[in-house]
Amino acid sequence: EGVIGLEHARVISRCVSRLPEHTRHRAAEIERLLVENACRQCPRDLAKLADRIRYMIDADGAVADERAQFESRELHYATARDGMLVIKARLDRETGAKFVTALRPLAAPRPESDGVKDPRTVGQRNADGLSTLLDLVLDTDG
Repeated sequence: EGVIGLEHARVISRCVSRLPEHTRHRAAEIERLLVENACRQCPRDLAKLADRIRYMIDADGAVADERAQFESRELHYATARDGMLVIKARLDRETGAKFVTALRPLAAPRPESDGVKDPRTVGQRNADGLSTLLDLVLDTDG
């Protein structure tokens, strides 16, 4: 209890080191806040908090980060030898959020039937959800 892991420390270090010069006087305060939260949060949630803090005190940095993310976006697809489609994507936050919002309800586990849980893996449910999403898009007249 009270000990943080290496990933937590990396998140904290990355946040503090990326603070702009005009906010460096608040580095100790920000570090203390992140360390306190690191004891209660997983590294991923701590990273979200670190981003929110940094963006609150450095709006210009947030805009630059979003611009850089948008510029580094990519989506690749290829047909494998067996005919299956392989997809690899790196999406900016806004597009990623839209993707997750559209896919999540369609990829949810099916309700239990006679006490049997949905046997599909998360990956299979995501693939099925994407298929349903594509059907919905292709079936519209827009």
